[in-house]
Amino acid sequence: MAQLGISMIASSSREWIAFCRAAETLGLAGAWTADSFARDAFVDAALALTHTTELKVGLGIALPTRSPLQTARAAASLGEFGGRFRLGFAVGHSDTEGLASLRFFQMVGAGAMESAHGIPFHPPLARLRDYLDCVLGLLYAPADEPVNIERTHFRARGKGFGYSPTTLPLLLGGMGPRMCELAGMRADGIILHHMAPRKLVAERAALARAAYARTSAPLTSFVTAFGLIASIDRDERLALRRARAELAGALILPEYLERLNAVDPSVAEQVQSLLRNEQYAAAAEALPEEMVRDMVLVSTPTRFRRDVEDFKEVELVLTLPCGIFAPMLDSALGLGTPDWRAARANLIEAIFGSALQHD
Repeated sequence: MAQLGISMIASSSREWIAFCRAAETLGLAGAWTADSFARDAFVDAALALTHTTELKVGLGIALPTRSPLQTARAAASLGEFGGRFRLGFAVGHSDTEGLASLRFFQMVGAGAMESAHGIPFHPPLARLRDYLDCVLGLLYAPADEPVNIERTHFRARGKGFGYSPTTLPLLLGGMGPRMCELAGMRADGIILHHMAPRKLVAERAALARAAYARTSAPLTSFVTAFGLIASIDRDERLALRRARAELAGALILPEYLERLNAVDPSVAEQVQSLLRNEQYAAAAEALPEEMVRDMVLVSTPTRFRRDVEDFKEVELVLTLPCGIFAPMLDSALGLGTPDWRAARANLIEAIFGSALQHD
């Protein structure tokens, strides 16, 4: 049975604080922040920790855009909150994969490494390994011990902070098989990326856990989480329509089409052809309902929590509302901003109900 945590769905710092307080009241499985949607993961983690007393808080995820020393200092400060904080990193995104990718990252304000940060993306895993060597080398070195680490892509010099994987655990985010194996070998958990077939989610979670088991660490301490796109409405037909649009929008991007191809090549080929010819409405309609529901949680406010708990592929579910990918196809699908505002409001209602109180 999966537990429900909250991810960064807030539109302001005040709202995020209200969400975190409500999450603590409800006993949810933590608040996870992200370097995305114009938010800073470390700042929001600090807000969550300082406005709650017991809530677990994690980076889900931060990008390797800060210097390793800067990141280690921030993490060490947040680690002082009684073991409530968890690190989380991923490789980020490249916006050089085509016009669709560039448009998407410009639209959502997410972490395109080259254009948004002026930082190289390639080679992603090698850069992340070097980054982890530096950050964790500082954090896990004995307190005040001199640290001097130099790698191909990053370097760090400073003093150790005296943490350990027990007092400051690490999770990695991604979906590719090499990232899952890296998470198992170097981290204490994996946050799998949103918009993927549940069969693939289960396979990648198992891959990460198998890699972790080879490290001889106790497998019970490894966390599997998944960022799940949810389409919630009292009218489930409307929720399904929004979910279909969201999936069609995601499939414009090659990485998501590859995930679909991994489980159903025939549908992937048909949808890819329609999208290539800009037949967006036809592409959305070509997606079988069973497939849409497999990759997007379609539910109602009253059934939402039960549906999340039935998600057996991972231990922790972090939900985001529809409206991340679909706006690229709004004009073709007859949907627009009011739909995505409603989708967000419905998800917030489903998560928090009457527990949410704004200052």
